[in-house]
Amino acid sequence: MVTAVEQLTIQSVQASQRIDNFLRTRLKGLPKSRLYKALRKGEVRVNKKRVDPDYRLQAGDIIRIPPLRLAAPGEKAAISQALSTEIANAIIAKHPDFLIINKPAFLAVHRGSGVEVALIDILKSLFPKEAYLQLAHRLDRDTSGCILIARNPRFLRYFQEQLLNHRVEKQYHALVKGHWAHGACTIDAPLKRAALEKGERMVCVDSLENGAKKAITHFMPIQYSDAATLLGVTLVTGRTHQIRVHTAHCGHPVLGDQKYGDKSTNLLFKKHGLKRLALHAAQMAFYLPNGDRKVYTAKTPAIFTDLLKG
Repeated sequence: MVTAVEQLTIQSVQASQRIDNFLRTRLKGLPKSRLYKALRKGEVRVNKKRVDPDYRLQAGDIIRIPPLRLAAPGEKAAISQALSTEIANAIIAKHPDFLIINKPAFLAVHRGSGVEVALIDILKSLFPKEAYLQLAHRLDRDTSGCILIARNPRFLRYFQEQLLNHRVEKQYHALVKGHWAHGACTIDAPLKRAALEKGERMVCVDSLENGAKKAITHFMPIQYSDAATLLGVTLVTGRTHQIRVHTAHCGHPVLGDQKYGDKSTNLLFKKHGLKRLALHAAQMAFYLPNGDRKVYTAKTPAIFTDLLKG
């Protein structure tokens, strides 16, 4: 359903609300990412002016809401044939208990991320007879690579127990700014969720005394150039945005990182073909209930190494 242009006048009982919260209530069915884009781009106007998501409404404010597509209750978003084919070709392994997928960048794993089409929706359309398909762990929308989908609740519980007991080995590849200056090293820098910036989650290095949580990352340089370094990264803990914040903390942010990266460097590498976050879940290893050790690898995107040759 596509809405018509609306002009709303705020009444006194509606005053003091943040505009993003007001719109989320009014525009049910609109993905959160689309709402914040409408605010960021100035499609939504208050008194004919752009406003930030944290703007507090005042009685008498006139809000212009542009035409927006809202999902009807229970409506399923259309999945293109091209996207279905891409995900079908990205299946690394089919096991009776699970699937391993090489998730593309820019694809959210779940519709709860505020997007219309997510990985789990596509897999359910590819496997319509599957009674159970459940995400077993997280992978950020902008990060590509290995992700496991459980095909029954028994294996989901088993795998998540392995995660909690640190028996699942995950290695990432990250292309970072500059010639990595720290060699093979371990970064132990606690992380804390910071104030939201325009509706987005932010994380920063802080002290345990201030409520930060322990965060440990192992880094191993794989390939250098003067402009960038390809790192192998192993997480000891799994905090939100841990790799991205730790690399930025070291002075070598992940290329293409719009939150924690260097804008001018990102622009330079974009001109050379990097149009994504240069972070990839390259490998996953774990033990099956019968004791067999399985290792699954998702080939690192060619653009990561191509940029090191320039």
